[in-house]
Amino acid sequence: MDLLFLAGIISAAIIGWWHWEHNVKQTPFEEFGPEVVKRVLSFESDAFRKSILKRGSMTRAQWIKINTSQIKAIEAELQRRKVEK
Repeated sequence: MDLLFLAGIISAAIIGWWHWEHNVKQTPFEEFGPEVVKRVLSFESDAFRKSILKRGSMTRAQWIKINTSQIKAIEAELQRRKVEK
């Protein structure tokens, strides 16, 4: 029983740490690269871009979501251009 309790505590700590790092912790733009952030945000809406730049940081989940959506848009555009030829 004690071993099960200890395993639960360790599992909860690992999940809590992962959640904190991915969804709560605000990472300053210096870690992502300020030039890269500005380039990536240039494709987003003005309101979203201004809110992110005003805050000066993003969570890893936001950064991944933005990059994933832009990759999908680029792939769709490449697919569209391939079909047109």
